[in-house]
Amino acid sequence: MMSKQLATIATDVPMELDLNALQRREPDVAALATLYRELGFSSLLKELGLEAAASSAPADADSTAKGEYVQFAAVTEFREFLAKLPAKQPLAIWLNLETGEREAEGFGTRIASIEVSSKPGEGRSVWLDERRSVEGACAPAG
Repeated sequence: MMSKQLATIATDVPMELDLNALQRREPDVAALATLYRELGFSSLLKELGLEAAASSAPADADSTAKGEYVQFAAVTEFREFLAKLPAKQPLAIWLNLETGEREAEGFGTRIASIEVSSKPGEGRSVWLDERRSVEGACAPAG
C-alpha cells in the first residue's frame, strides 16, 4: 500500500500557471555566454557565435585568463604561503590523489598533491615528496 502511495503523483497541488511566460522567445545571448564561460562550457559558447562570446567577456578577461599559478618545489614554501594568508580568508582546496590499481591497498586514499586558491586567477600547488610530508602541509605549523 505504501509503495502505491509513494508512486502516485499528487495532482491536487495548488499551482499558478502563466501561459504567457511559457511562450517561446529568443534567449538572452549575453547572459548565456556569461554562464557558459563561468561553467567552462566552451563548445556551447562556440555555438552562440564569436560576437556573443566577445560581448560577454569580462573587461579584465586577459588578466584572469593569464592568472598567477605557482607550483612550489617544497612543502616549506607552501607552508610559508599559507601562513601569509589572513586567517578568515576563504580558501578553495583541491586534493589530487595518487593513481594506481583499484585492487591495491589504500587505493584513492593517498594524497599526491594539494592545490589551493585564495582568489580567482590565483593558484598554488605542491606535490608529494619522498617523506610524504605534503599531507601535513595544511596543518598548523608547530
